[in-house]
Amino acid sequence: MCRCPLSGATRDTGAESRWSPRVRPHPRPSSAPLGGRFWAFWSASLASNLSDGVAMIAVPWLASSLAPENAALVAAVATAGRLPWLLLALPAGCWWTACPGSR
Repeated sequence: MCRCPLSGATRDTGAESRWSPRVRPHPRPSSAPLGGRFWAFWSASLASNLSDGVAMIAVPWLASSLAPENAALVAAVATAGRLPWLLLALPAGCWWTACPGSR
């Protein structure tokens, strides 16, 4: 009798060489509640992402209503709104990874 190291299936080494899976009980999903800390984090993440999306649309829209004839100004305002993410995300990630307690 051989056992597959990946799936745990067993195989009879005799005349019949079919793989037969080992029977395992199906794990039940956790019925425990997620808790207040999870929902606070989830709500904060939802609010942050929603407000970020609204600002990403509203700021260029406001610029286009104030200067409808100047498309370059609208593009500059939209770019300036996303520039902090572009300039600070990679250095912040590198800094966080280099911190001693990050792993």
